[in-house]
Amino acid sequence: MHTRTRYSAAIAASLSAAIAVSAGAQTVPPATSAAPRAPTVTELPSPTTALLQAVYAVSPQVVWASGHKGAVLRSRDGGRSWERFETPAGDTLEYRDIHAASADTAWILSAGDGSKSRIYRTTNGGATWRLQFLNADSAAFYDCFSFGSSTSGVAFGDASKRRTNLLRTDNGGASWSLLPAASVPAPLPGEGAFAASGRCVVHGDPNTVYVATGAPGARLFRSRDAGRSWTVENTPFTRGTAAGLTGLSFVQRHVGHCRRRRYQSPAHRHVSVGGRHYARRWTYVGECAPDRRCRARSRA
Repeated sequence: MHTRTRYSAAIAASLSAAIAVSAGAQTVPPATSAAPRAPTVTELPSPTTALLQAVYAVSPQVVWASGHKGAVLRSRDGGRSWERFETPAGDTLEYRDIHAASADTAWILSAGDGSKSRIYRTTNGGATWRLQFLNADSAAFYDCFSFGSSTSGVAFGDASKRRTNLLRTDNGGASWSLLPAASVPAPLPGEGAFAASGRCVVHGDPNTVYVATGAPGARLFRSRDAGRSWTVENTPFTRGTAAGLTGLSFVQRHVGHCRRRRYQSPAHRHVSVGGRHYARRWTYVGECAPDRRCRARSRA
């Protein structure tokens, strides 16, 4: 989504919290009457001043992060120290999403118009990077990607030429195929996603994939066959030119959280966290103002 560029700094300000959540427990908490505890956020050192926008924790010790000015980082000690890696594009790209399978294997997605949207892969811990995808559509802008396994992945881009752009790979990204228009939901006018946190495409399990869209419709795409075919549904979240779903997190195939945001100005933002999604039902969890710590939980 082209409007996302001016809002990306606001979303990226939550990166530390994203690191804490990404490295946290992967089970659904049991129902309880006690108020949920707020997560503990610890500021971590960084070898770059560039804006970081995506983080992926392989384990409590191995964490990858990426962002503007070609920044790609890795920690192998739980964030106490970080390494920065060079990529073939130098500092010219904005790596808005990152996914990793281990301390050695990782993928990065750069967002931008036309050829600025790319996917690279390393299999030697960041020493070298191989270009796997180069966007040839000057009107397309790719936002996020996700892998359900070391071989199967999906990438989503803003609509262009009156079609939804969804890529799929079955060979670890060695090749990416644009799905036929008949296999993907028809787009709303100007429909796209927020490429600011790497959470617009997520897997619930190796075969279940979700895509969260932003303006204008706040819709949810879902695939049950690892991205081969898709359905779409409307959500009850805020819609608008600078509003919509900004991120997803699923701990099971049908249980997850959805976050939406309305951008009214850089100084005034309204954030809400959606709750459990099961059989097309959503449970509203809560809201938080920009100056307050936001809490949410999912009940079994």
